[in-house]
Amino acid sequence: MYRYLTTLAALLHDIGKLGQRAEAPKSTQLSKKFDSTDIAPTDQHGNPSNTHVWWTGWWIQQHVATLKKLGFYGDGNFSLFRLACTHHLKWDRLNFLERLVVLADNISVGF
Repeated sequence: MYRYLTTLAALLHDIGKLGQRAEAPKSTQLSKKFDSTDIAPTDQHGNPSNTHVWWTGWWIQQHVATLKKLGFYGDGNFSLFRLACTHHLKWDRLNFLERLVVLADNISVGF
């Protein structure tokens, strides 16, 4: 199961760039859905420094029911949300599967 979950997370980890580049408005209600400090480094105001991560989290939260029904959500630290959204955190804060997503991200951009 984790093989498919990690693969899906690697594919979806930057889907939030669509919302970021569209400059879609962020609502207070939306930001309360999850703690951004758990998924991305924050600036001095507590806002995620990588906005696309916030939007990726939002997109996944919108599709939780469908993803769970298909068996592609996982749980806890091994949820699709965590795997797809934590790729900008420091290496020592990541579990093994989250690190695989980081490596896939780095390889895809040519590092």
